[in-house]
Amino acid sequence: MSKIISESMSGGLRAQMTRMDVLTNNLANALTPGYKAMRPVFHEVLAEKTSDAKDAEDLPDSSTVSTSTDYSQAPLANTGEMLNLAIEGPGFFVISAPGGPRYTRNGQFALDKDKGLVTNSGYPVSGEAAGKIFINGRMVRIDTDGSVFVDGIRVNRIKVVDFTDRESLQRTGAGLFTNIREENPEITPKGYSVRQGFIEMSNVSVTREMIDLINCTRAYEAYKKATRSVEDAEDRLFTISRTK
Repeated sequence: MSKIISESMSGGLRAQMTRMDVLTNNLANALTPGYKAMRPVFHEVLAEKTSDAKDAEDLPDSSTVSTSTDYSQAPLANTGEMLNLAIEGPGFFVISAPGGPRYTRNGQFALDKDKGLVTNSGYPVSGEAAGKIFINGRMVRIDTDGSVFVDGIRVNRIKVVDFTDRESLQRTGAGLFTNIREENPEITPKGYSVRQGFIEMSNVSVTREMIDLINCTRAYEAYKKATRSVEDAEDRLFTISRTK
């Protein structure tokens, strides 16, 4: 198999395998609150012009795949739980983690032993004043601007931020993101609303992912079949050349 054909076939197979991993991961998180779907991004790679460049005249460019995140709004589910929060509009909750601030759309919060508002993993939810948000009382009301009232007294405000360049956010697991570029500072989002008693669901469309997964499987099999056909043809040519 010529170098150009071999690289094209291998690149195509790797691209479809990466795409399949992305799609199956999305499907696995279709019911995960706050999950943002990953999208495969194809990059065409021009075939290298070598001494057998004639082989590349009709050869499609091979592809590589990276991923981007779909930050589109997902439906909100009414749970009625006092410490369940959802952001309607742009923005992220700020979480205080050991490695630095993390950002999430998953507002399934709880209280730790010190009455501090935390994630399911036990990381504190950041407030705009004094960092950690303490809720020591019976009646908790959280307004749409994130202000937290306990027994009628305002104690803090949920910190909600956004970024100009969301592509600089990197997943760190458990629905959390980290900002990997210092030149991409936190900004205050406009037009957001904090909804108490709601959680944002996953923005994965199961129907879309299933259709894409079927197409991906077909493309992968097509690359495999084409690779076998070329290998068989080369084997026949090699056999013929030896019998002459």
